[in-house]
Amino acid sequence: GGSVHKPVHKPMSTVHTSKCNLLVDTGASHHIVNDKSCFGKLYAPPVDSVTCGGGEEHAVLAAGTVIVRGKHGIVRLMDTLYVPTFKVNLLSGSTACDNGAKLEATPDKLRVILKYRTVLSADTIDGLFHVDGKVLQLKVVPSDFIHATALTASASLWHKRLGHVSYGIVKRM
Repeated sequence: GGSVHKPVHKPMSTVHTSKCNLLVDTGASHHIVNDKSCFGKLYAPPVDSVTCGGGEEHAVLAAGTVIVRGKHGIVRLMDTLYVPTFKVNLLSGSTACDNGAKLEATPDKLRVILKYRTVLSADTIDGLFHVDGKVLQLKVVPSDFIHATALTASASLWHKRLGHVSYGIVKRM
């Protein structure tokens, strides 16, 4: 018989990421970001608090959209919770799947696939999936960035707003 690979999971309370890094958590009910500067417009959250697997409860102060720039392009995470006391930023695997994404995992890599295209990937480090991109800090982006849509803004405008990413990425949005 073959052996089954079981990653060793660290308790979330012992994991720290830089404020722009993101972990994929298939057990998380919501996307969570702990840095207010990563949000554009904030609004009332759908829940008052979130509870970690270890029982720690964290107040949810607001919700909004954050932008993740990975090596495969730009992804918007809608209805992300702003939880400043949370030690890590999380991409909820279940929320991603509820919104049409598919997750494909191997022992060392996870891919987030949307419309048959990999939009984000994550490497396994110490049993956790670390996204190969960063949550953008929107305080350095024009304030109307979050309100614009790909349907109303020209490719040139999006190219500038997204830090001069390639036009191929802009077209895929």
